[in-house]
Amino acid sequence: MTHNQNPEITQCENCGGRHFDLAFSGGDKLLGVEGNFNILKCQNCGIYLLSPKISSEEMEKYYPEDYICYQEAIEDDENLFSRLDRENAFRKRCKIVTNRIKEPGTILDVGCATGLFLNEMKKLGWTVKGVEPNKNAANYAERRFGLDVFCGYLNEANLPDETYDVITLWDVLEHVPDAHQLMDEIYRLLKPGGLIIATLPNGEAWERYIFGEYWVGWEIPRHYRTHTPTTITNFLKEKSFDDIHIFSFIGRHGAFMLSVQFFLNTWQAADWKKKFIKGLLGSLPFRILTHPLFLIAEVFNRSNIMSFSANKPTRN
Repeated sequence: MTHNQNPEITQCENCGGRHFDLAFSGGDKLLGVEGNFNILKCQNCGIYLLSPKISSEEMEKYYPEDYICYQEAIEDDENLFSRLDRENAFRKRCKIVTNRIKEPGTILDVGCATGLFLNEMKKLGWTVKGVEPNKNAANYAERRFGLDVFCGYLNEANLPDETYDVITLWDVLEHVPDAHQLMDEIYRLLKPGGLIIATLPNGEAWERYIFGEYWVGWEIPRHYRTHTPTTITNFLKEKSFDDIHIFSFIGRHGAFMLSVQFFLNTWQAADWKKKFIKGLLGSLPFRILTHPLFLIAEVFNRSNIMSFSANKPTRN
């Protein structure tokens, strides 16, 4: 194995380890923005880290306005199948919260994008607040849904201590340069007994072994890190959270198709072959056939996207 492939990463942000294995080198397979990066695996804790670690300012060029997370309102989607699919996805996210906290309270969504999730929680009677660094996405959330959204990063918002019953991070933790700073701020903002819920790529996903460097979870270079169930559990314990649960409920066929697309983008083959394969794997019969496999992956916490819930301890 090769150690310390990139001198810019000399210490693991998660455990302090100083020895790494090179998983692979590659570039932006989603949008094709220029740049080459290494994915290093810490030999001590097993987390995967992007190297070199680029700054927030440099990262901006990798987030164009049509980035996949900046979506229009569900009811404005003209494709019926897409609309129903998205409604189901956000209904699932809301249930993850409401199954744990029965009475509506205060909720903060960090990285709220265009506010789709917060809008659904608002309909359920929750007092909602969002934080979103992208100006156009934040403006859309305010204009389209009338949401209260701070445009910027969480540590810039100066929110009061112990304000929220729930804080959510939907596909956010992997995108922030400093995960420790973010989690410390979340801990400060949660009420005693408050709940954090998040989704993030699962470094132990079965599809990671199938697709290798084309796996959707890497999303170089927008993902600074890729956790495993073990590394995220230890990280949350270090941050003083308790009642930690790892589970899976999203990241099925849609995530699978993104990995397929990443592979097809670089495959030297005739366009008709690529179109045929994409059409076959994206077809309804294939979705039905593979659905049980995605469910099995969730049972064993080997799906593309894992989730966690954890509580800030109550005072004695």
